[in-house]
Amino acid sequence: MANPKTKQKFVNKVIKQGNSLCVRIPFRAAKKMDIRENSVLLVELTNFDTLQMPSDLFEAYQKIPALGKYSLNNIKKYLLAMNVEKSSGKKTNKNAEYLEFKKLVLKNKKKIKRNLMGTQTYKKYKGKK
Repeated sequence: MANPKTKQKFVNKVIKQGNSLCVRIPFRAAKKMDIRENSVLLVELTNFDTLQMPSDLFEAYQKIPALGKYSLNNIKKYLLAMNVEKSSGKKTNKNAEYLEFKKLVLKNKKKIKRNLMGTQTYKKYKGKK
């Protein structure tokens, strides 16, 4: 396993700055890795839209009656928005449906975790923060 001081993962939005596209590094990740202006980094990019959401993760959300109405694409999109908010500390989405989804996820966090226990996804990420 990689040393946490040498490798960090986070989800963030691409922004435009001048003619360039940029990804901001969350303060906590930069501080943990001692990254400063002019630091040299190895960057690996993955387009979130092409990632496959594990079916057992999708099912864990779908088993909650209040969340059952959300499609796979919406769950994926809203979980991304929640991760961006968590890593940046800023509210990124004011869409009413997203805000309802976020509220329901936070309210049903324990049920979702219970639905995930014993699945491949849970075993893979157990203990990771």
